[in-house]
Amino acid sequence: MKAIFLSKGHLLFLWLTVCFIGCKKDNALESNQTDPIQNLRYIVQGEHAKVAWDPSEHAFSHYTIELSRLADFSVLNQTQTVDNSAQEYVFWKLDPGEDYYCRIKRVKDESETEWSTVNFNTSESNILVPVQREDVDGDVVRIRWDPISTDIKLSKITLKPTLGLIQEHMLSPTDLGNKYINVGDLDADMAYEVRLYDGDFVVGKTSFVTMAVPVNGVWTLSPHSDLITAIETSAPGDRLLLNPGVYDLSTLIPRILDKVISLEGLDETDMPQLYARNFLLTGARSGISFKNLNISGARIDEYNTELPNSQDHLWNTWLVSLDEASANLDAITFDNCVIGNYSAGLFQMNDNNRPPHKVGNAIAVNNCVVYDLGADNDSPTLRINAAQVLEIAVTNSTFYRTNRLFVKIDAERNPANVIDFTFRNNTVHDSWAGGSFDFLAVKAPSKFLLENNNLSDMTSSGNFFPNFAYVANDFDKRIINTNFFNVLSKSTIYGSNQSNMPVHSWELRHPNTRWNEVLPAFIMNDDNDENPNSIQAYTVSYDPGYADADNGDFTVSASSALRAVDGGNAIGDPRWW
Repeated sequence: MKAIFLSKGHLLFLWLTVCFIGCKKDNALESNQTDPIQNLRYIVQGEHAKVAWDPSEHAFSHYTIELSRLADFSVLNQTQTVDNSAQEYVFWKLDPGEDYYCRIKRVKDESETEWSTVNFNTSESNILVPVQREDVDGDVVRIRWDPISTDIKLSKITLKPTLGLIQEHMLSPTDLGNKYINVGDLDADMAYEVRLYDGDFVVGKTSFVTMAVPVNGVWTLSPHSDLITAIETSAPGDRLLLNPGVYDLSTLIPRILDKVISLEGLDETDMPQLYARNFLLTGARSGISFKNLNISGARIDEYNTELPNSQDHLWNTWLVSLDEASANLDAITFDNCVIGNYSAGLFQMNDNNRPPHKVGNAIAVNNCVVYDLGADNDSPTLRINAAQVLEIAVTNSTFYRTNRLFVKIDAERNPANVIDFTFRNNTVHDSWAGGSFDFLAVKAPSKFLLENNNLSDMTSSGNFFPNFAYVANDFDKRIINTNFFNVLSKSTIYGSNQSNMPVHSWELRHPNTRWNEVLPAFIMNDDNDENPNSIQAYTVSYDPGYADADNGDFTVSASSALRAVDGGNAIGDPRWW
C-alpha cells in the first residue's frame, strides 16, 4: 500500500511539473506578444491606401487593423481582422484629401501586442517603397514601387541631389515588370530626392543618402550623411569629422566592434548637435572618443524639435555601454563636449560582479560640461563596480544636476582592482546626493587625487567619501585646494559636527583612513594629533558667488575669497575663473 501511495505521489508531482512547464511555455509565448508590429509602412494611390509590415516569428492567430480620421482613434472608420499569413492590407475608395490614422496589432488567444501606428493623407499618391539601407550599394541604388491598382501608366523617375543636376530615367518594360529600377553612378555622401511619374503627374516620393567614402581613414560628414553606417563600417583608428548641424541617432544604437574610433566636430566654436541613444562597444577590445560635440539623450521629431521626456520610454539610459559579453575596454574619451539628458550616466562597464572581471585601459573627461544625468536616482556617472579601469582622469570640467554618486570602485569583489584616479579642476554643483567617490576595500598601489576642485550645494544622504574608512583601505589619498561650499554629509546633517567642516571628521580622519597629503592642512583639536578623530576644520570653504548657477553659469565672483586659495590659480573648471 505504501508503494502504491508513493507511485501516486510521484505521478502527482510529474503532473504538476508538466502543468507548470506548460504554463511557463504559454507565458513565454504571451510575453513575446508584447513586441509590436515591425516596419509598418504605407503607400497611397489615388483613393486607395495600402499598409504593409514585416512578418512575425511568433505564433499568433490573426491581426486586428483599425482605421480612423482621429489620432486618438476615438471614432473608427473601419475595423478589420486579417489572417496571420498576411503582410499587407488595402483600404479601397477612401475620401480624397483626408488625414487617416491606421493601427495594427497581433492577437493570440487572450494576449495581444501593443499597437503599431502609421498615418497618411490621401491628397496625393505615393506608391514608392521607402529606400532601405540594403537598397544602397556604393554608387548604385535600387528604387522600388508597389502600385495598388493597374490603372496607372508609370513613365519615369527623377533623382534630385542636394547639390548638382537632376537625373531623369525613363522606365523600360523590364523595369515596369520588375517594379524596380537600379540607378548607378551616384555621388558619394549625397542626399537624393526621388520622384516617380505617371505621365506628368507625380505618383511617388522618397529620399535616400549614399554612403560617404573615407580618405586615409578620415570621414567628413554632414547632417544628411548616413552616420550610423559610417560608424559601423569604419576601420580601426578612423576619425569621423562632423560638420556643424543636427545629427539624429536618438532611436538607433551604433555598434563599435573590435575597434577604436573618434567622433569629432570640425568646428569647436560651432559644435554639431548629436542626439544619441547609446553607443555599444562590442568585441574583444573596443573604444570611442568624442570631441567638440554637443551630445543629448533627448529624442527629436522630423523638424529637429526636442520631444519631452516620458517615463514610459527609457530611450536614453547610458551614453556609452560595454557589451555584456565583451571582456575588455580600450579607452573612452570625452574632450570639449557638452553632454546632457541621460537617465543613467555616461558609461557602464556591464560587469556582473563575478570573475572573470572586465578590464579597461582608461576613461578621460576633459574640458566638458555635463548636466542632467541620473534621473533614475540609482546610477553613478561611471558604473565600474568590480570591473577594473586602470586610469580615470576627470579634468577642467563642470557637472551640475548629475548622479547620486560619481563612481564606485569595488575591490572587495575584485581584489585585483587597482586604479589611478584623478579629479582635478572641476566644478560640481547640486549633485552627488548619495556620496562622491566610493572606493570599497581599495588597496595600495591605487591612487586618489582630489585637487583644485570647486564643490558646491550638495547634501549627501550617506558619507561624502563612501568606504574611504574601510578597514585597511590603504591606497594613496590626497586632497589639495578643493573648495567645499555648502557641502553636507550624513554625519553633519544629524548634528554630530558643529564646526565648519564640510564633511564630518569621521570620514576624513577615521582610524582606518590615512590621508597622504592635505593642503591646506587640517586644523586639529589637539596639537599632538593623538586623537584620530581630532580634525576641527578644513579651511577651504568659500562662497564662489556664482553668476547664475540656476542657468548653468558658474563664473566665480571677482570678490570671492576662493580666488586667493592657490595664489590665483583656478579652483574648479578654468572656464569659470
